[in-house]
Amino acid sequence: MRRVLGGLLTALAFLLVWFALTAPDRVALLTPLAFVRLPVEAIAFVALVLVLPPRAARVAAVCVGLVLGVLSVLKLLDMAFSETLDRRFDSVVDWGYLGPLTGLVVDSVGRTAGVGVLASVAMLVLVLVVATPLAVLRLRRLVVRHRRASWRGVAALTVVWAGCAVLGLSVVGATPVASTSATTYAVGEVRRIPAEVADQRAFARATTAHDPLDDVPADR
Repeated sequence: MRRVLGGLLTALAFLLVWFALTAPDRVALLTPLAFVRLPVEAIAFVALVLVLPPRAARVAAVCVGLVLGVLSVLKLLDMAFSETLDRRFDSVVDWGYLGPLTGLVVDSVGRTAGVGVLASVAMLVLVLVVATPLAVLRLRRLVVRHRRASWRGVAALTVVWAGCAVLGLSVVGATPVASTSATTYAVGEVRRIPAEVADQRAFARATTAHDPLDDVPADR
């Protein structure tokens, strides 16, 4: 029974990490085929765990898990904003929508149901941020326990990934099987921040600038 439970937890950990690595940021792309990809980040992580000392590998696993958890939350926010506002989530400005959104949910479905919905969302975010590092740590232990098989897997999957990249194989539209989507998404999110900050400052300057019609009487 203990072995079965351990295997189930390992499978759940794998699925959670795989979701963080391969999930799209649009609801329309969220299909089973979207997850039929080979993320290079997974191969690199296994190799990193195998070459690092145990303590450094644990620290790396926690850091990777936290990043993946945050990326999962941001992807879900992108999905929600794309469906409701037809744009991506702005990580600089859109946090201010959380207060009005809370009131909107409560007003729309009632206080009791609204609190339940908000609590469920908060729980999901907490689970992603906390459970993802734990999942990565569990997979790290599995990799270290089977070191020789892990090295063989890294070598084989590296060849497969390179072959898929060279051949340009894809499953869903232009989505390549040889995936770098997690890294691309993370880098894109970081690069967006300076532009979003600059846009916010420009908007603030525009709203505080002198309006030439301020002194015109209302009846004119």
